[in-house]
Amino acid sequence: MSDKVVKAEATTTIKFNKIITAPDISKEEFYELKDKIERNENITSTEKYSMDKLYYKELLVLEEITEEAIKPFYNNNLIHNYQAFKDDENNLRKDMSDLKSNEFNEKLKLVRNICDTLGLALNEEAIHLPDEFRDKFNNMESINPTKIREIFNLTKTYTVSNFDSNKKKLIGFLNSVVLKEFSIKLKVKQISRHTSKYKYVLVADNGLEEVINRRER
Repeated sequence: MSDKVVKAEATTTIKFNKIITAPDISKEEFYELKDKIERNENITSTEKYSMDKLYYKELLVLEEITEEAIKPFYNNNLIHNYQAFKDDENNLRKDMSDLKSNEFNEKLKLVRNICDTLGLALNEEAIHLPDEFRDKFNNMESINPTKIREIFNLTKTYTVSNFDSNKKKLIGFLNSVVLKEFSIKLKVKQISRHTSKYKYVLVADNGLEEVINRRER
């Protein structure tokens, strides 16, 4: 791990600690501070951390927050992204700038298309031979290497040949690039030692289901 990465992680840990130990404020105080910010009035760093603290307590529906609890959700939209994937086609993002919204919706449509083509649905088992699974992915008309590189901001373009020699590479690619932003991952397990077929199951990642269940109570 480089010194730059170590320093960045240390800085983030310090921020988490300041959020967790900040004084508690009420919702009324939160909105008063928010109004001040919108009027370009100054607020203290402690007040900013108190706002962050209440935000994460409300977001995660927790009485007390920890670094472990907030870390997966720091500076991202994982909950919204997961719900958008889980819900119907009408739940496309409209609460961002047009450019960012279009980028997100492109990713969402592509991810849904990949999952539908591969027969993947949340918490439902799909049975495939590994070669069959890989070939279905490689033969998708919508899989354009250049497009995937652009919408997922990859540093290099993958080709279908990347997955021919090592089937595990496809699972790693799907989990680390395609599914990660939606807080879902693909689990793979051989059915038994006596068959070459595998179970492919999409599951929620980052403890999302627990958070969603708390928010819906």
